[in-house]
Amino acid sequence: MKKFLRYFFAFVLITAVVSLWAITEPFITMHGYGDMNIGVLTKNDNYTIVSKDYLFAGKSIDVTELNKNTVNAFLAAEDKRFYEHEGVDYARTVAAAVKDIKEKKFAQGGSTITQQLAKNMFLSSEKTLKRKIKEIRFAKAIERKLTKNQILTAYLNNLYFGNGIYGIQSAANSFFNKNASNLTTKESAILAATINNPTVFSPYKERNEVRVKTILKRMKDCGYISDIEYELSLSEKTTLMPENGESKYWKSALEEAKNILGVSMETLKTGGYKIVCNYDKNISIAAKNLLPKDTKTRILVLKNNNGQIIAYESNCDVGIYAKRSPASTIKPLVCYAPMLENEKILPCSPILDESVDFDGYAPKNYKGKYNGWVSCGFALKESLNVPAVKLLEEYGVEKGKAFLKRFGIETEKNEGLALALGGMKYGVEIPDLAAAYATFANDGMYTEAKIVSEIQKNGITVYKRYSTPTQIIKSTTAYYINEMLNDCASNGTAKSLLATKFNLAAKTGTAGTGEVNTDSYCVAYNTDYTVIVHAIDSAVSGGGLPTEIAKSLFMTDINSEKCFNIPDSIKKIYIDADEYYQNHRLVKSATTDKLKDKILVSASIDFPIEQKKTNLAEILSPYFDNFSRFYRFFY
Repeated sequence: MKKFLRYFFAFVLITAVVSLWAITEPFITMHGYGDMNIGVLTKNDNYTIVSKDYLFAGKSIDVTELNKNTVNAFLAAEDKRFYEHEGVDYARTVAAAVKDIKEKKFAQGGSTITQQLAKNMFLSSEKTLKRKIKEIRFAKAIERKLTKNQILTAYLNNLYFGNGIYGIQSAANSFFNKNASNLTTKESAILAATINNPTVFSPYKERNEVRVKTILKRMKDCGYISDIEYELSLSEKTTLMPENGESKYWKSALEEAKNILGVSMETLKTGGYKIVCNYDKNISIAAKNLLPKDTKTRILVLKNNNGQIIAYESNCDVGIYAKRSPASTIKPLVCYAPMLENEKILPCSPILDESVDFDGYAPKNYKGKYNGWVSCGFALKESLNVPAVKLLEEYGVEKGKAFLKRFGIETEKNEGLALALGGMKYGVEIPDLAAAYATFANDGMYTEAKIVSEIQKNGITVYKRYSTPTQIIKSTTAYYINEMLNDCASNGTAKSLLATKFNLAAKTGTAGTGEVNTDSYCVAYNTDYTVIVHAIDSAVSGGGLPTEIAKSLFMTDINSEKCFNIPDSIKKIYIDADEYYQNHRLVKSATTDKLKDKILVSASIDFPIEQKKTNLAEILSPYFDNFSRFYRFFY
């Protein structure tokens, strides 16, 4: 008991000191207190505003426009002596402190509405005595600067109601499809019940109903409503709008903006900021509707020409910037593109798909099946593992890592040949993966993927993104990859995309045991958009559900009949299929590859376009500096 009394009197002394200290007003500004919510503007490619969305922001409403019982519901729930105190309810603070001391933790905050506003505007959410003292000081200052109605206006317009909803106006619209001024007493109590913990007390959960009854009882006890109004409110039937879930796009935009500015999330949300994005509402809705109910999935859509992420939807808690194994989606980036770039292979180059041990590392193909001699194009479209590892070994792991860095993808020092199959310590962020694939669609020009294009504070631009595409690979390399992945989308592991009847390129990837695949991908793109569908911890493969979702998405607003660009340095030389077969059947007796009737070579090889029959070795021989060694390597 003596120990408790010491704590109690110490707290009373601290409170008294803080109250005296609070007389000296801290420097604060309440500019725009009625509209401090984070706003989101959408601009088009011409950089003109096309819409003002508030999916992750609140729309302001003055407290005088609200029904009196809407305000009373929040007073009953949070601060029934609001009109009596001057920022701090000392009786409530002491009561909360006593409970905290008993439980030996910060279990009860005891914060008034003014203190909550001070915390939301100027402080962090940490539960420490130091922060509590600052909160009291700022609350006293706010009370001296603003009227009670102004405080309530600022408070109600900045409350978080979950599901990405800020402000009572947005909450009324999102949950009840009405203006906040038209809320009933029970609807007001439902919203007031939510703010204590939007996840636990969501209007869609039973615990909200229990808290609503408590708030209505408090309203009756405080004299805000009569006994009859209390009974009528209890029995009132309310209709909630369908639950949409939190907008992961705006949540990701906030995270990116926070990192750009180097400020806290609380500062960002309440500092008068406006975030400008290239958000596409129609594509986002289409993506959200395609999210499966029973499989954790992320969907990202990137605009190829500017690197802007225009849609991101997810039904899981794996964030957009989480690093995950890229599985086989890494193959075009670290295995095939480097070898094409350095003129060591062509899509038609033969390679032996076989069981191989690389000094203790023995990669295996799916189901342990090996195909013998195949073309590099076939190996990529079927996502064969052994050929990919062979290519990385020939090119060199360290050189492969350096090549990946061109695409903005970082690796670790101890990563070896398993990198060819997505074996990475930390993995890849899907925005980086999308930007890498968009490079192929952009003729080898790379642009970093971003959500945020501009940030304004109180109408002044404090950040603006200037996307400058950089040529990181040859246009011929990009075209070869496009051709190979176009085959993947039409008759390879992503062949279900053929049903779209549009010109697509795609690569699938699956990491896991088959029973539980940690990461399953479909990365698909056309000339304008790159789509990533990523299933997490499921039994699906990349060529299954992710590809089906990508197919459905491409059949909406992001389809395109345009073909990938053919560089001037690319010429098509047709060869006789029978001659091709006869020239190679002795050394390729194990091949199962279907014969091709064309190959693609560099224009630097002096061959007349009209030539119909050409020996493949003669065509390829001048293309490589040391073709004979290379030829033996693949044969």
